[in-house]
Amino acid sequence: MSAPITLPDIPDAERTPLIEQLLELIETLAETTHRQAETIQQLRDAIAVLKGEKAKPTFK
Repeated sequence: MSAPITLPDIPDAERTPLIEQLLELIETLAETTHRQAETIQQLRDAIAVLKGEKAKPTFK
């Protein structure tokens, strides 16, 4: 899985409404991408099981 997105700190003086909206959009898209990656892995595991292969192991 890819590394999480780290955004630079933006001073309050530079946080315009547009910047706030863009930051919210980036956060929403990052969460969506993370959920999709998890779903894709689950589907790959299910396909592997159906093919008689082992699913990818889960690490803590």
